[in-house]
Amino acid sequence: MGFPQGFNFRSSAAFTVDGYQDQSVIEPVASNSQYPTTFPSGTVAGWEGDGTFIDGQNFITAPPKLAGHHYSTNLTSCQDFRVDLTQPGVWDINLGVGDGSYVIDSTITLFDTSTSLGTLSSGTTPAINRWRDALNTEFTSRALWDASQAPARRKFATTIARFRLGTVNSTRLCHLKIEWAPGVKLSYERFPEYPPSQGRLI
Repeated sequence: MGFPQGFNFRSSAAFTVDGYQDQSVIEPVASNSQYPTTFPSGTVAGWEGDGTFIDGQNFITAPPKLAGHHYSTNLTSCQDFRVDLTQPGVWDINLGVGDGSYVIDSTITLFDTSTSLGTLSSGTTPAINRWRDALNTEFTSRALWDASQAPARRKFATTIARFRLGTVNSTRLCHLKIEWAPGVKLSYERFPEYPPSQGRLI
């Protein structure tokens, strides 16, 4: 089914090795990462539009989730990364935003098709080498982000998730992960068949 699904944004796939459940997303100008792209896991996602205004960079090989980033070179229009979900419902979202060389705007707004589900990260980083997660918690190193970043939980009425980059000072999107919220049963998962004496809890 493709989920949980992580995306690591950078300029070349061979730069580093992605972890389990993660896929590299290469800048649209250099590869086919525009929507709709079917990733090896089966997930359909990608940058909407022609991708002309999305650029990518590589930094360090570890951790792979923060090895590079994508950013918009056109600050007059919004750029959306779309992920097609398997069903409406409650999903957990992990996010990595930041830059090792520049102070940046960290704004990422989440949409349920066209309905805003709020801003995940926001504000300008106060210094270089600062990283933010989906709860807008700021970390002072890649290692701290990798060890402690946490997900935001959102409920979707549709099956389209759009992650919109901010238009101020080029938001750098490094990592994105989306998975069905733990403890919430997917519609296609069946309860086990219990003998009558045991009963079942629904």
